[in-house]
Amino acid sequence: MTTELSRGNAALRALVLMVASVVALPAYAANFPFPGTPPTDVLRVCSDPNNLPFSNRAGQGFENKIAELVAGFFDVKLEYVWLPQRMGFVRNTLKKWLPDENRFACDIIMGVPAEFDQAVASRPYYKSAYALVASQKSALRGLNTLDDVAAMPDREKVTLKLAGFSPSPTVTWLQMHNLFFETQFFRTMSGDPEEYPGRMVERVAEGEFDGVMICPIAGYFSRNNPDLKVLPMQNGPHGRVTFSISMAVRYGEQSFGYAVEHALKVNYDKVQAILKEYGVPQLDSQEIYKRLR
Repeated sequence: MTTELSRGNAALRALVLMVASVVALPAYAANFPFPGTPPTDVLRVCSDPNNLPFSNRAGQGFENKIAELVAGFFDVKLEYVWLPQRMGFVRNTLKKWLPDENRFACDIIMGVPAEFDQAVASRPYYKSAYALVASQKSALRGLNTLDDVAAMPDREKVTLKLAGFSPSPTVTWLQMHNLFFETQFFRTMSGDPEEYPGRMVERVAEGEFDGVMICPIAGYFSRNNPDLKVLPMQNGPHGRVTFSISMAVRYGEQSFGYAVEHALKVNYDKVQAILKEYGVPQLDSQEIYKRLR
């Protein structure tokens, strides 16, 4: 009898523990298809404090807004580890071990190329393209496509003051279409932490340049200025000018990456709305959505 009671008590304890473990699951877990390992209390994001429209310390960037969606999905607090995105960014954020706290400095980078090899990149959550921001106070006035720009006579091309970033596929496009006359090239990654990509668009608005070939920030910094027009690029003989953007987690934390992808898929309409609000050109959005887990 005692043995049977003991067995009964053991079974009851096992049942109580099982129920307790289910009750203790976070809110998102009920419909979650992966055994993900998101942080239990805080989602720490590795981010640039001065890089609008992507991110800034005030939380005004679109990556800040999307990070809020991901943290909300996991029902955890959101914190940031701030560092300018320069050489050594990944080493000093995502891969930086804090021995006194027994953890890494942060858990996730919100925007990396899909081919990123310094960490595990998620499946892309948006796809965009380079563009030319054209001043409507220059010889580019009234042109609607880059084909129109390419077709300009050389006597007009030589008058254009353009800016571009090197290395990038825009360099090949400018070379192929004889637009090197007065073009100035800048490093993709400045050593000055106070510099931010949008400053180049502002220099076009100020009249220093007639146009700048730039990545998806073109729409954000041009959207409220009628004197600026955005002419998107397309893939062609000059190379691939479209690119896919993912999030990144550490190697060995693939299950957490799957969980993040699922958070993006659940919130995909909201993600699309945020990107649209910030003027980010979006390509193949439905295909991108289908590929998220």
